[in-house]
Amino acid sequence: MNKLADSAVVTASRNQVSCDLFESILIYNIDMRSYHALEGVGGKLWRTIQNPIAFGELLGILAGEYDVAKPQLRKDMVELLGELLEKGLVVIGKAGGE
Repeated sequence: MNKLADSAVVTASRNQVSCDLFESILIYNIDMRSYHALEGVGGKLWRTIQNPIAFGELLGILAGEYDVAKPQLRKDMVELLGELLEKGLVVIGKAGGE
């Protein structure tokens, strides 16, 4: 995934369970029977997408909490969300549920 519109809605998949483990988030994909761990900004992103949120709003939240240039943060978030999407851990849709 190379781009993501600010209006795109991001949320955690229903086919996973996750928990805090020390300073990490451990995520288990029920269908694929695989684990994934997130730390730092990735962990904050994961906690924030437990309820549907627009990508632009998510970007604003993370930009306000971390000292990183917004273009770099956007790039890193798109890359991470692409990986999570490939692993079946997130759902990305259009605003309005389309």
